[in-house]
Amino acid sequence: MFKKIGLSVICAVGLGILSQQVYAGNEGKTIVTQTFNPQSVVYVTNRDSSDIAVIDMKTNKVIDRIACGDCCNPHMTMATMDGKRLVTTGTQKNYAVIVDLKTREIKKVRLGIAPEHFAISHDGKWAYIGNMEEGAVSIVDLINSKEINRIQGFYEPHGFSMLPDMSKVYVSNLGAHEIGVIDVKSQKLIKTIYIGNAHILASLNLDKRLSEINGIANPTLTPDGRYLYAADGDSNQVAVIDTHTDSVVKTIPVGQNPWRAYVS
Repeated sequence: MFKKIGLSVICAVGLGILSQQVYAGNEGKTIVTQTFNPQSVVYVTNRDSSDIAVIDMKTNKVIDRIACGDCCNPHMTMATMDGKRLVTTGTQKNYAVIVDLKTREIKKVRLGIAPEHFAISHDGKWAYIGNMEEGAVSIVDLINSKEINRIQGFYEPHGFSMLPDMSKVYVSNLGAHEIGVIDVKSQKLIKTIYIGNAHILASLNLDKRLSEINGIANPTLTPDGRYLYAADGDSNQVAVIDTHTDSVVKTIPVGQNPWRAYVS
C-alpha cells in the first residue's frame, strides 16, 4: 500500500444516477435493453457478484443488471451527466469498465493497482481514477476508452472533487495528511496541501493504532467551488481550503476520526 506509514482497510458502496439506457450482459453482448428517462434509475455496485444492479426509482425494484467481468470486485459506479456513459472501477482486476449506454458496448481500460474511487469531468469526457495501491491517479479518455496519463505522487488517492470550471481536480490522500491538486490543462500534480495540526499529528502514538495513518477520505467543495473541506482522521479536524490560493485558511476541531464533510 502506498502510504507514509502502515496499511488501511476501506469499505465503500458506489452509487450512480443519471441514465437513459441500461442493459445487462457480458462484454460486447447485449441481453436486455430498456430505455429510461434521465434521472429515472439508480446504479448500485455489487462487489462480490461483480455486477451493477439497476433500480427503477419509481418502483424501487431491480429491473436489470450489468455484468462487469468475472471477480473484478467493482467498487464505484458513476454515470456521466449527459447520460451517455457509465463508468465502474474493477478493483480486483485493475481496470475500468466503460459502458456506452447508446450502443450498449462495454470496454475495459487497463489501469494501475487497485482502482477504486474517481471523478468524472462535468462535460463527460474524462475520468480521474485513484489507484489505491500504486499511489497514482489515472486520467481516462471516456470518449476513446483509453488511459492517457498516470500521475504519480499520491498516498492512497481516495477521493476526488473537480472545480465547476474544470480547471483543477482535488485528490485526497487516505494514507497521508495531504490534498493533491491536479492542473487539468497540464495534467500534472501542481501542489500538495498539508492538512492537520503538526503538533497533534506529532503526538500520535502510532504503536497503539497499528501504525495506521488515517488521512483524508474525501475532499468536499462548496457548490460555487470557492472553498474545499477536508476531514483529517488523525488530527480530528476539518480543514477549510481556499481554492483560489490552494491554502488552508482555517481548521475546525470536530469529533474523533472524521471521515468526510457534506455541504447542504
